[in-house]
Amino acid sequence: MNNKSDNHIQKPYTRPWYRRDTNINADKKVIVIGGGISGATTAYSLANRGYNVTIYEKNPALAMEASGNYQAILYGHFGGNPCPDLELTIQGYQYSHDLIKCLPKDNYGICGIIEAIDTDYQLRQLLRNNYPVDFYYPINKEQINKIAGIKLDIERAIYYPSGLWLNPKALINYLTNHPKIKTVCNSLITNIDYTDKWQIATQNGIIDSSYHLVLCNSYNLKEFTYTKNLPLNKTRGQTTIVKGNIGLKTIICGNGYITPNLGDSYTIGATFNNDISNLEVTDGEHLENISKIAKYVVDYKIDLKNVTGDANIRMHSLDHLPLVGPIADYDKFNFVYSLLSKDKNHKLTSSCPYLPGLYVNAGFGSKGFLFAPLCSEIIANYIESTEFHVSESIRIALHPNRFWIKNIITNT
Repeated sequence: MNNKSDNHIQKPYTRPWYRRDTNINADKKVIVIGGGISGATTAYSLANRGYNVTIYEKNPALAMEASGNYQAILYGHFGGNPCPDLELTIQGYQYSHDLIKCLPKDNYGICGIIEAIDTDYQLRQLLRNNYPVDFYYPINKEQINKIAGIKLDIERAIYYPSGLWLNPKALINYLTNHPKIKTVCNSLITNIDYTDKWQIATQNGIIDSSYHLVLCNSYNLKEFTYTKNLPLNKTRGQTTIVKGNIGLKTIICGNGYITPNLGDSYTIGATFNNDISNLEVTDGEHLENISKIAKYVVDYKIDLKNVTGDANIRMHSLDHLPLVGPIADYDKFNFVYSLLSKDKNHKLTSSCPYLPGLYVNAGFGSKGFLFAPLCSEIIANYIESTEFHVSESIRIALHPNRFWIKNIITNT
């Protein structure tokens, strides 16, 4: 579980479209668009390095969309073969876990996570990666019920003692309560443009400018000319908030999840729905969430009169890894590397036509609290021109250019 990159030195490279952009501007002002977990952690990482950051948020307050659920859990998939996705999950979990523990105690709970396992094969797949025994271990039915504090219909599971839930809004407000972070709400940015600096505008005209601009505004970044071609998709998600207390002591995960209480309520989640035509909370999706948990909790019945919920849009990339890094000029990029459409092995050395000072930190789907804090450190490393906190394989796996270069090579 190494947190440091084993390859920070820029090597001569046959893939110049991944080469690190050279940030030659030392100005200490940064504009961040978007006030969810991505925008908040980006601002926090930069402010801790001495940058003066202004967050522009379209809503009346921060964390009012997908990052603003009543309760969230820190959870990742730790099975499978070693790959950048798994490496990012491990490092992201460690980094976010440490960050969340800065909150006041009543805004998070280290209660452990019980992950229900359907088959012995799945259990073997998870255990083969040989994580430290204090990170996770298998438990049987008797142990499951003892840890959970209630009766569960789960035969086998993996237990993560460090698993936790958190209050998302509390974390975002904590991170942005920084002397070098300014928040401007009720500001829908409708246009960005570059002359000698990046200028941002609302419908009333230009309101600010900076050499450095980071886009953390989820699906709204598709509205900008410079980022409209980034391959991002939307899904709707709904969580169910239940008033009451069933005595659950730990998080239960499987097909869905259920948390211990935050205050007088707890959370069940979450749906994934391609119908994004509206964001109204529906009884149908409440019932979908409840039915997933009824599979695990014995005699679990809920009166919908005691239920509220949150529904919003998640944004994810085609490979379900976030987009983190500098943005290139789309038309120039396609021209500079067009020969790859005829021969994917053609040796090219042309520098990538990056747009100076423009970065994206988005596309986290349902994994914002797992990935965004660490990815914000990557953005800060780009802007500050410092050593990356992750390996070169992770940096490249998250690079926004990965999709554009693939499209050229495959003529799509």
